[in-house]
Amino acid sequence: MLALSCGSVILAYVSWRYVEQPFRKGANSLLRSTTKVFAVSSVFTLFFLIFGGYGHISDGSNNRGLIMQRLHKDLYVREFQEECFDFSMSRIES
Repeated sequence: MLALSCGSVILAYVSWRYVEQPFRKGANSLLRSTTKVFAVSSVFTLFFLIFGGYGHISDGSNNRGLIMQRLHKDLYVREFQEECFDFSMSRIES
């Protein structure tokens, strides 16, 4: 949690220093006009919409199913081990 807090403060400073301040002072010629701001925002929005749409259509990551299969197998094996290999103190003492 401490590392996440520190990282958050660092990212906040970087955002303030290199995004907010130049935008307010007008130092960035690309984002001086409202039209250019909306154009750049639209390009990034379109990129994320296409990326999200591709993920939705392709049903996500190719490895997602494999991870779920491995997790299910691991849980099944653990359940089997608890039934067959009972190493509880009551069982050992008897």
